[in-house]
Amino acid sequence: MTLAQPRFLTFTDVLTQPQARVLAAILHMADDAGPITVRSIGEACGLSSSSSVWFILKQLRALDLVTWQRNRAGTIRPLVAVRRIEIGETDG
Repeated sequence: MTLAQPRFLTFTDVLTQPQARVLAAILHMADDAGPITVRSIGEACGLSSSSSVWFILKQLRALDLVTWQRNRAGTIRPLVAVRRIEIGETDG
């Protein structure tokens, strides 16, 4: 019996492009010491509307990928970790 080779998922395998961009920004900002805010996420992703950022954040929270404390600014945190991100890698 042969075991199948493991397949590593990318953000875009399970998320839309906007969701993947927002999650990637949050993961990147989580390494910094400062708070993660809706405005900082929007700036990092090129989204000018805070309502668009909130819409995507609520989708990511429903997927258990991010969390935040209600009515507390700067408390957005990822619930996932990434060990490796390779940009530009393609299959085949």
